[in-house]
Amino acid sequence: MAEPSAIQGATTYPAASFNRNPKEKQKTDGWEIAVKTAKIIRDVAFVIGPLLWPFLFAGCASDDPSDSETNPPHVPPPPRDGYLIVTREMFADQLAPLAASKISKGFNAEIVTLEWIMDPGNLIEGRDPQEKIRNYIIEQYQENNLRWVLLAGDADGDENPGASDIPIPTVLDKAWEIPARYVHQPDPCCGYYYFPADYYYSALEGTWDENGDGDCESSEILDLYPNVYVGRLPAQTQAEMADMADKILNYSPVPAQSFLSVGAIMEPIPGSMDQSVLSEYIIANCVPADVDVTTLYSKDGNLNRTIFNDELNYGGHTLVNTTGHGSTQYLFAEGTDYFNFTDVYVLNNSVPVLWYSNACNNNQFDMYAPNNSISEQLVKLADHGAIAFIGSARVGVLGRMPDNDIGEYSSAHNVLFWKHFFSGSHRPGEALYQANLEYSNIFGLTGVSERGNKFLLLTIMLLGDPELTIIGE
Repeated sequence: MAEPSAIQGATTYPAASFNRNPKEKQKTDGWEIAVKTAKIIRDVAFVIGPLLWPFLFAGCASDDPSDSETNPPHVPPPPRDGYLIVTREMFADQLAPLAASKISKGFNAEIVTLEWIMDPGNLIEGRDPQEKIRNYIIEQYQENNLRWVLLAGDADGDENPGASDIPIPTVLDKAWEIPARYVHQPDPCCGYYYFPADYYYSALEGTWDENGDGDCESSEILDLYPNVYVGRLPAQTQAEMADMADKILNYSPVPAQSFLSVGAIMEPIPGSMDQSVLSEYIIANCVPADVDVTTLYSKDGNLNRTIFNDELNYGGHTLVNTTGHGSTQYLFAEGTDYFNFTDVYVLNNSVPVLWYSNACNNNQFDMYAPNNSISEQLVKLADHGAIAFIGSARVGVLGRMPDNDIGEYSSAHNVLFWKHFFSGSHRPGEALYQANLEYSNIFGLTGVSERGNKFLLLTIMLLGDPELTIIGE
């Protein structure tokens, strides 16, 4: 594992309006006035807000079980308004406007760089960069009401073990890298001994390495309660980061005017699982009646590449759900007629969509450089494509389709995501991790299904801002 010396010239992050140590603050050119104004607005709200909590929230309980131990039920704790961006020094300027925007909305936003975290003088404990990042997140969760975490940087594909049972040590030799934590399953699930899990930065109880051997074993993960909601912007260049940050800043919540749902028949799987069954269950049980719905199904003969591209570009859809076969390079498969990279590059949809993909490998963000998965390319497009993408970084876990209940495995998670998205705050990070929580409560994390359930939950990840409100009035 990399020692702090692995980062050449590691220094404390200087763009100090967002520095964790107020005594070390310096000015960031062009953003000083905006940040100061935003902080004044936020601080006034913090002074007035606590005076109103007992009246506004009398009788309410916190959503965080740990808070109830120190706060009487009739006086809830302060809301968790902390927003942390973990990034690299090369991206500080591109992310400063996003942090300022969060502050102006009342969030206690901060940028911290991995260079700062790795600096031995800053005393962040951990055996490798991932553990140091997580320990810093834990510190902020305990001290600063942290709720939202944005990992702003790509994972290094050179550290992806692939199908090997031998881990690859983390070496911070890329200036853009925010490393993924790889989880080990000695009895491989779907052919993978190791798989990436940004969930490591969300579920903060335990060490994920109970025997202390430096390897995060799936069996050692005892609690998947999501203390914070995590998303990632997988940039490798400053231009990519600027495009993604600007797309978030320019996005305005829109009415949930249109939901596009794709259901392919998954040939040649025995039984030819018809994903339109899953789609119809989601539409009937999760999607509000006032939302326009368009369906493209294999069984109806209207699912092909041309029709899908036209719907995506010109249909005015804001929400997309796709189910079927997939890979790092394509979505849904109808023989050789599938949505692929060629289509992504020419997308011109006017409103970037929230996209949930129930398919294999669409969200494999830890591919070997310089390749991108199709999910990465969708979120990296300036102004078009996806504003956020939720999908699996490895294969999906096929299970029973919904009948009179939500089904199981990948189908069940697909249902639970849209349930929590439409019934909650319409934020992708909250919907994802609340779906994970309900899934683990329903199906459990022990017993005969432990391996499949943990693999499923740990490999489904969010590319995008976890806090961004997608739909509104």
